[in-house]
Amino acid sequence: MFKQESQKDAFLEQTKAAREERALANKREKAAVKIQSAIRGWLQRQKYSRMILDEFDAEIPSEIKADELKKAVDYYKVVSRFLTIWKLERDRARFERLCSYLLATIELENAKISYVGVALNKDYSIAWIKQTKHVLWICCEYLDTLRPEVSADYKSILLFLHTLVTFTSTKTWGILKAKNMEPLVAGLNQLCANLMGHLFMRGFYLTLKSLLLKGLSRSKISLKGIPLLAIMTLATRPLISAGLSDKLVAMFLIHILSVPALILHLNQLAPESVITSLLSSCQAYVVSKQSNLTHWHPVLGWFSQRMDAGVQECLGHVKTQLYLLWSQPMVSPLLGSLLDEVTIPVIDNQPLQSSNFLKRAIDARINRVNTAKQPRYKIGSPDCPLTKVAKVCALYFTALNTLNQLRLDILTGLCYQDSVLYRLWKFLESLGPNCGLKLFMDSLADNTKNCSPEFNTLILFCECMTHYVTILDDIEMYEQQNPFKLTDFVTMSNFLNQFLYKGILNNLFDMKGTSGNNLFHGLHTLLMVLYRRDSRRSYCPANHWLIKEIRMSSFVNDLDKGKKTTQLLLAKMPHIIPHTERVQLFRKFVANEKTVLGLTESACAAGTSTLVTIHRSRIVEDGYRQLALLPPQALKGVIRVRFINEQGLDEAGIDQDGVFKEFLEETIKRVFDPSLNLFKATSEERLYPSPTSHMQDNHLQLFEFVGRMLGKAVYEGIVVDVPFASFFLSQVLGQTQEALYSCIDELPSLDRELYRSLTYIKHLETDVGDLELTFSTDHDVMGRVVTHELVPGGRLLPVNNHNKINYIHLMAHFRMHVQIKDQTAAFIRGFRSIINLDWLSLFSTPELQRLISGDNVPLDMADLRRHTQYYGGFHDSHRVVLWLWDILQKDFTEEERRLFLKFVTSCSKPPLLGFAHLEPPFSIRCVEVGDDEDTGDTIGSVIRGFFTIRKRDPQHRLPTSSTCFNLLKLPNYQRKGTLRDKLRYAISSNTGFELS
Repeated sequence: MFKQESQKDAFLEQTKAAREERALANKREKAAVKIQSAIRGWLQRQKYSRMILDEFDAEIPSEIKADELKKAVDYYKVVSRFLTIWKLERDRARFERLCSYLLATIELENAKISYVGVALNKDYSIAWIKQTKHVLWICCEYLDTLRPEVSADYKSILLFLHTLVTFTSTKTWGILKAKNMEPLVAGLNQLCANLMGHLFMRGFYLTLKSLLLKGLSRSKISLKGIPLLAIMTLATRPLISAGLSDKLVAMFLIHILSVPALILHLNQLAPESVITSLLSSCQAYVVSKQSNLTHWHPVLGWFSQRMDAGVQECLGHVKTQLYLLWSQPMVSPLLGSLLDEVTIPVIDNQPLQSSNFLKRAIDARINRVNTAKQPRYKIGSPDCPLTKVAKVCALYFTALNTLNQLRLDILTGLCYQDSVLYRLWKFLESLGPNCGLKLFMDSLADNTKNCSPEFNTLILFCECMTHYVTILDDIEMYEQQNPFKLTDFVTMSNFLNQFLYKGILNNLFDMKGTSGNNLFHGLHTLLMVLYRRDSRRSYCPANHWLIKEIRMSSFVNDLDKGKKTTQLLLAKMPHIIPHTERVQLFRKFVANEKTVLGLTESACAAGTSTLVTIHRSRIVEDGYRQLALLPPQALKGVIRVRFINEQGLDEAGIDQDGVFKEFLEETIKRVFDPSLNLFKATSEERLYPSPTSHMQDNHLQLFEFVGRMLGKAVYEGIVVDVPFASFFLSQVLGQTQEALYSCIDELPSLDRELYRSLTYIKHLETDVGDLELTFSTDHDVMGRVVTHELVPGGRLLPVNNHNKINYIHLMAHFRMHVQIKDQTAAFIRGFRSIINLDWLSLFSTPELQRLISGDNVPLDMADLRRHTQYYGGFHDSHRVVLWLWDILQKDFTEEERRLFLKFVTSCSKPPLLGFAHLEPPFSIRCVEVGDDEDTGDTIGSVIRGFFTIRKRDPQHRLPTSSTCFNLLKLPNYQRKGTLRDKLRYAISSNTGFELS
């Protein structure tokens, strides 16, 4: 039994051992399977990873040529697979290539090639957003590990920061430049905000803080201006996107501004860049107009973000802080010192009194010296002084476009702080011949989008200079000349004239883009300010504004062919061609319009003219009644006039348009007579609408009628002797509606005494408050003193040294505009119904006066004689005709010749293009009459006999036109001297020859 027990135990032991051995074998087998599976899996993963990496290396090599790029969707799939196996250490070089590829395609306008275009594909949009978040966060992971002091790492930091900056803002996304993409802009901006929010939630500020600490918290600074600018740009974007929420502001203060000495480094390395970035971020939310989605901001204007009502209370402090940007402590060291450092002195080219040959030789020598002192730079190169200055100017350029409610304050600060504006001008002047014109033109040709930062410097200068010249009075500009000399304005205007002409001619301005518009508008505005100042009171040499290389025949041909550059030159810079050529263009435009409207002489002869009957005692009334309601097209056609004399009988007349001209001249003469009180005369006998014209019934309708009549005279080329005040003509031209217009400039043309008084206030160095002036003015209306407030509540607002400039301009504006705005508007409405405003833009204010009243030049009697027509047997060699020309040429003074011209044409000035363009032509007509029974057949009796006929028979009216000079022919003429004496008497007393 014991033995049996022993055998049983042995059996059990053997069974257990066998079972354990089998279990161990199973474990070994399973372990081998697992090991084999893991190895096979590892090998497969390695193979798969290698396949993906090989694919990535093949598709995204170190250099990708633009013309070899495939569809972005194909690259998207490659990148998606790459990110599944990406490793931080192993794939740094590949990830850098990926970032380079993304940055290369982001600026492309082709949506199929741009990587952003994948987001527009509904099949990939959600996955693309997830992938982009992953890519941007990997950039942050690398930034955490890199060291700025290591050269290789520094380059990688720049690349990753560039990627982050690019994908968190749509500013550089090329696909958005297409017009059909405009509806997507708002959505893509929100997408960028979403990407930025994702980074922030994952600890983005901690990454930036770590990078700042590594780059700045050392004895040797390793983060320079560009990465520092990028970091601050990225740091401020979440703040702007979230509307400066308390949470984000707190995070910004804790993680960013807490970096030791950050403010110091910002101030030393890139002070203007950081502030520019902040302003640019704000600018993204500034809009041009009010809508249901905007909110008013007293500093930024209309703003797309709602502002906390409590913030309003601190805006006074905010403004005070902002004013520091353009105050002397900031402007002088930031911009002034830099300008002094980079400006190369230029030898003054003083005008010489020597011979032309000697002057040319010396000028050439001066130019060689200046050119030798000025090295050749390329805009954008690090050693270019303009590039250095542009970084600082970008700050103030951005401020002007962002803080639009403080625009005038910024301009005033830059214009008058430590002569910075003058130093900026001297810097531009030192860039090369003609202010570095070739440097700018080359850059303009290379930069088709006109968005180079260096152009912002030019725009900033032009905007400041426009403001400066606009508020510069005559004493400051022409007499004091401190700091700008008249020669500076001459050089400046020549640079602008050449720059704009060549830019337009070669189609270099990107007029569709914002940058191109800003550049062109800034330069053109300053050019026109300087040109109109010269037109009002000349400071430039003769023919200064003309472009000598223009050939008028080619220019006119290009206009006829509709060449856009030529049309733009004529519209924006008409002064570059001579005045006479512009007058001819004006007459050509009129003739073309007449042809289009069917108003040619042949068409009017076929019965399309308008006949009006005018009683001599009611010329204005009858003319107004019959012509005021005519449509403009009918008024532009031929108007036939039939006069009724005092006895109610028709007057005989040879028209030649002369009867209508007589009606037109008599109408204009009467309505412009100051005694009628429609118009008043200045101390210089210049006319402008009367502020009290409302005493006349229907005075505004009369002003519109007068405007139409004057427009008709200009339209037909009929000169009328009506001298207007220049400020009024500026309003007719539409110049007063432009931002560059200054009321105080033209005030002397209305009231010189008031101008002197206001100028005295402007230059008064003591306290203006002692004069006890307020923002109101008193004026006499029919013996009653009426007070007008220049601003609401103005009679209680005292004038002081801080607001006196505003007071001066408001006072001038009231006198020249507010008082007569309704009368002026009615006159302009009538005038422009006949004369196209685009045609008027060809002329300056003095030139418009010449167009109305003729040239103010000595009379060319030979020209008049060449274009005289003879009737009734007279001819150019007739004895009496020879007497007449001999008397006019040799015996009459210039004043008497003008009286004669006024006598026969109603205007003392010749037509702009000479007497060949006198409408109607001047003619001399012989009239046969019998001997006078009282005085015999002397020449004296001829003239007295003429009046005897009229006195004896009032119904008899010699056939005439207003440019027809009637000589009464008797059987015998006796003395040339008698003709001279009677002619003198006739023109001095305005009697003796009949005018119509």
